[in-house]
Amino acid sequence: MPTYFYLRFQSLECGVAAGVNDVPLVWDPGGRGAQTTRPINEWIMPAGNRLTVFVSWPEEKPYQPGKSSIRAMVFIHKQGEDLPTPGTVLAELEWPTPKRPEGYPQVISLPLNIDQPPPTPLWTTATPIGSVSPADRQTMLTTIESFRAALLGNNAEAAFQFVEGKYRDDAVAYAKPEARNREIALDAIKDMMELRGRSSAPLTEADALFDIVANGRLVRVSRRGNENAIVIRTDEGMRIDLPVYFAQIGGKWQVAR
Repeated sequence: MPTYFYLRFQSLECGVAAGVNDVPLVWDPGGRGAQTTRPINEWIMPAGNRLTVFVSWPEEKPYQPGKSSIRAMVFIHKQGEDLPTPGTVLAELEWPTPKRPEGYPQVISLPLNIDQPPPTPLWTTATPIGSVSPADRQTMLTTIESFRAALLGNNAEAAFQFVEGKYRDDAVAYAKPEARNREIALDAIKDMMELRGRSSAPLTEADALFDIVANGRLVRVSRRGNENAIVIRTDEGMRIDLPVYFAQIGGKWQVAR
C-alpha cells in the first residue's frame, strides 16, 4: 500500500507562514485564521525534511497577548481510513506553550525523520541550485508566459506539455498510474478552458520573485505580495491560482512543481 504524508494546520489571531522544506503551504499574514489538511508527498525529500512555521503579529491589528494559537502536525495517513487520519505522527506543534512562549516575530522549525520517503525522481535528477542568474530568470519568465498563453488558448495538449514532468513525478510520489494521472490533469485543463471570459495578467520582471527552496533543488517563481506566478480570472468572478516551481534537469530549466 502507498504511504501518504499530510500536513494538518490551524492558526488563530496571528500571522503565519508555514511549509515543508521552505515551500510555503500555509499563508495568512493578516491573522484571519488558517486551517488546512493537505497531502504533501510531492514535497518530501530523501533527507533533511523540516516543518517550519514563521509567526508574526499582523500589522493592522492592535496587539492583544493571549489570543493567538497554532496547532500543526505532519503525519502518515493511517491505512484503511477514508479521511486523512494520523497513523504515525512525524512532527507536532502546539503554540504558545511554556517552552515556546508567545512572542513576535518567531520562527519554529521541527525536523521530520522519515525512514521511507516517496521515491520521487525529481530529488535525484535535479541539479543543486546555488543562485539564479539574470539569464535564468529570463528563461523562467519566458516559459511562464508561454504556459500562460497556452492556458488562455484552447489546446489542452499544448498547455499540458509545460507541466508533463510535474505530473509524471506526481504519479510516482503518490503511487498512481502515470497514464491515469495524465488523463486527470488533461481533463482539468480542458474544464478550465471551457470557462468563459478567461483573463490573466502577464508576470513582469519587476513583479517576479525567485526563491530557492526544497534544500536548493527548486526555484519558486511568484508575484510580489505572495501571489502565484499565474492567476487566471473569469467574468463570473472565479479565480484559478497556479504556483510554478522550476528545477534544473539535464542543464535545462523545467517546470517541476
